[in-house]
Amino acid sequence: MCQSAILWAGISRVVFGASIRTLQGRGWRQIDILAEEVARRTPFRECMIVGGVLEAECDALFVQPPGEFAAG
Repeated sequence: MCQSAILWAGISRVVFGASIRTLQGRGWRQIDILAEEVARRTPFRECMIVGGVLEAECDALFVQPPGEFAAG
């Protein structure tokens, strides 16, 4: 859904660190369609997608799925 909004807004580049596959592997619920597929199937816009930027640092933010964090 985010990638669709990005395309409609005319944003030409997306940079991300944590991937859907990584989040799914850690128990986070995700809509199972990659940004690359949404961009590929959109004939009226071009969008460069760059993944894996600061991947380890981003992945560290998603160690536990929502609802499993300790109350603080």
